[in-house]
Amino acid sequence: FQQGSLLVNQVHDSIHDYVPEDGDRDLQKKEMSGIMGSVMREYLPRVGNAPVDVKISHYWEGG
Repeated sequence: FQQGSLLVNQVHDSIHDYVPEDGDRDLQKKEMSGIMGSVMREYLPRVGNAPVDVKISHYWEGG
């Protein structure tokens, strides 16, 4: 990074986490966002305070 430069790449991580049917998905999304932001600030400090976008999807069916 240099002053005035533009970051044109993105960091992408995939986290698979189980949330029960009656679980609080909004809380889980907030917690995952906080964890990812903390890791980013620790290991990629030059990125600054970039936004963290957490998407939740139904990935598998119970059997």
